[in-house]
Amino acid sequence: MSNKISLIHEYIVSRCSKLSLIRPLNSVMVGLGMIVGEVIAYAGVPPIKHVILGFLVGFFASAGIMALNDYFDAEIDKINAPRRPIPCGAISARGALMIGILGVGIAILLAFLQNLLAGIFATFTLILDIIYNAKLKRSGFLGNLIVSYSLAAPFIYGALALGLKVNDLLLAIAIMAFLSNLGREVTKGIIDVEGDRVGGVKTIAVVFGIRSAQILGALFVLAAVVISVVLPLYYPVNPIYYAVIPTTDVILLYATAIVLKTTDRERLRKAKDLMRLGMLIAMIIFIIMSLVPLEPYTRRDIREKAYLRSSLGIFST
Repeated sequence: MSNKISLIHEYIVSRCSKLSLIRPLNSVMVGLGMIVGEVIAYAGVPPIKHVILGFLVGFFASAGIMALNDYFDAEIDKINAPRRPIPCGAISARGALMIGILGVGIAILLAFLQNLLAGIFATFTLILDIIYNAKLKRSGFLGNLIVSYSLAAPFIYGALALGLKVNDLLLAIAIMAFLSNLGREVTKGIIDVEGDRVGGVKTIAVVFGIRSAQILGALFVLAAVVISVVLPLYYPVNPIYYAVIPTTDVILLYATAIVLKTTDRERLRKAKDLMRLGMLIAMIIFIIMSLVPLEPYTRRDIREKAYLRSSLGIFST
């Protein structure tokens, strides 16, 4: 299964096409992250308009930022990824810029349609992403932190979009997403080390060496796995969690082993794709967990019905 998903993703991304500009799989994952946040915060299926809006905010935000990423990375991609849309000639840099601005603009507009706080949070996150792409990408690890925050942000956004409190489970999921993606970003720095040296990007692999990047990337992923193991000790989870999360952890651990054992770019790409697969499976499982009923008293404990009402009445569900 992982090989098939990886092949599909690589086929889309490696093709000299406009579609690969928006990284469709990544954008779908961000949209799903929004739904995970909403479903877990609501402890059930939230109003359908919020489900649709949440997914679309995530999808367009990711698609826009991915397009802007390619616009700002056009020169580096000539070395690291010559089949990306701009260096291969599928789209002009100006065209990528326009698509990026359009995607970000649509995402912000849809976020404000959910409520004011959701719009402000989405705007802040997207501005941070744009600053990262334009100015901070060469900062290396600081950039990795921003990218990982952006991947964890959808889970928080999901609760804010419904005017609900960010509960402990959501916070734990956001932290796991942050750590696992941080490990993935550090691993990506190993793969792109040659182009990053030329482009002056100060990744862990460039500044401290490939071995340091291997160890640090693995440690971040391992930290996410540890949290997934201890989470049931502090928060009531659905039995589905025990049945499926170990599979996700095995995938992540296998990917970590690859990162620690090799410097081969193709094998590291496989590890990076396996990390993404593990994260995708985890998101789907968290959605299912929130939809399958628990014991009534447990469900009442989980559901946060204390809405964060402001004096302006900005929240609605």
